[in-house]
Amino acid sequence: MAENFAFLASFFHTEPAGSMELVPPEISTAADEEVRLSSLIPDSPSSKEVLSPQPADAETISDEPSFLAAAPPALSDDSTEMAASAAAIGPACCRPVPPIAGTSRVRFLNAAPLPFPVDVLIDGRLFWQSFGFGKISDYIPITDGFHTVTVRRASGLRAILFQNQFPFRGNQKFTFVAIDSLSGGLNLVQLSDMGCSSQSNRFGCYRVANMSFPGSSFDIRTAGGDTAFSGIGFGQTSSYKQIAAGSYRFFVTEAAAGRPIREMPVILQAFLTGSLMTPRPLLSYGVNIAARRTYTTYLLGNTWSSFPFQALTVED
Repeated sequence: MAENFAFLASFFHTEPAGSMELVPPEISTAADEEVRLSSLIPDSPSSKEVLSPQPADAETISDEPSFLAAAPPALSDDSTEMAASAAAIGPACCRPVPPIAGTSRVRFLNAAPLPFPVDVLIDGRLFWQSFGFGKISDYIPITDGFHTVTVRRASGLRAILFQNQFPFRGNQKFTFVAIDSLSGGLNLVQLSDMGCSSQSNRFGCYRVANMSFPGSSFDIRTAGGDTAFSGIGFGQTSSYKQIAAGSYRFFVTEAAAGRPIREMPVILQAFLTGSLMTPRPLLSYGVNIAARRTYTTYLLGNTWSSFPFQALTVED
């Protein structure tokens, strides 16, 4: 038998057992697949490279805590408040539109004969600074609601002269007038500037306010002796009246006592004729009225101080 095996082996070429390398077919196939796939997949960045930022709507997962992300540029105080407000209310596309609250328009007139100017604050915020006697401001918008109005000295110790709460009604106009108080000191009067709305092409609106001195009461008369407004007491204002467009001269007299005074329902230039009435007027002044405009004449000052009795006419 041994001779037969030797005879058969002579027909085959064999290598020594130590030089043979056996490679399992599974490993060889996987290696070929890895080579082919490696040519299709781009190299991934190393762990030290910075990844490009993802879109805002992409969901990202990071092992790092959120506070370690790149810090945004420093914001100013105002920008920080705006950013916080924007974050609180959410995206503009998705939040409901809140109703717009009405605002009022207010202005300030200093009719108090003080030897120093005053500041006016609303809810602690300075709006009118260093206002002297007879000075009036433009209208400014104020939100609807109750607000605290403070009048103080504009210099020195800035002592508070007056402080109180007032209603500010939306879509209304007001004038705050600083006047002498009946009990001494300073008082603040709130006047509505919404009493008239003339739509005529020939008429405007006109009234007179007595902000002069305590105890005073005046009539406003025409050159012909007719009474346009009667019995306007201190700190009060007349009602608005229709007045034909044009130029006028009015006369201020002491209020008549003991008899009723008939007022002109509408002020027309056709009635402004005749000689000057008696008694002797305390003051005369002129006004120019434009159609569809509203005006107020403020009587200020007195006859015994450095602030003479005078008339200030402004458009409301």
